[in-house]
Amino acid sequence: MVMMKRQMKIEQETELKRRLLSQTPGLDKATTPLDDHLLSSYDKENKRLCQELKALKTEFREAENKWLEEKSKLILQLNQNETDSLKKQLKEARMKISSLEQTIHVFKVKEEDGGRGDSSDVIQKLEHQNFQLMNEICELTNKINDSNMKAADIVQSKDEEVRNTILE
Repeated sequence: MVMMKRQMKIEQETELKRRLLSQTPGLDKATTPLDDHLLSSYDKENKRLCQELKALKTEFREAENKWLEEKSKLILQLNQNETDSLKKQLKEARMKISSLEQTIHVFKVKEEDGGRGDSSDVIQKLEHQNFQLMNEICELTNKINDSNMKAADIVQSKDEEVRNTILE
């Protein structure tokens, strides 16, 4: 921005000098070769600086876009790892519930066949553990869903950042 203001100021000064030189006949003859040389030097330098500035802006935007893409990928990878971990915990909890349900079923069958009376306590404990595991599954499922929602929100915000950067 500062470079562009300088460039505009130089262009304005150059144009003003040209007008003054063309309006003052005596001054025009005495200083024209030197002023023309200076003006052409200013113009060349100005064009070079403008090209350099444009190249730097382009390079910056490309680097920024690349950085945003890398950041998005890393965030998604992190969220995917978290989701995978939660899914693994969920699978383990389901397997434990299945095992407990089988144990409860075995105790119920034994009780029906005339087993000991204290098996109902064991069944209650197992059912309580089963209930706790079901709650844990619900919590894990909620965490997985939250993680997926966060990942989607992050991707959407990064897409918007990239779009805004490109539009600038």
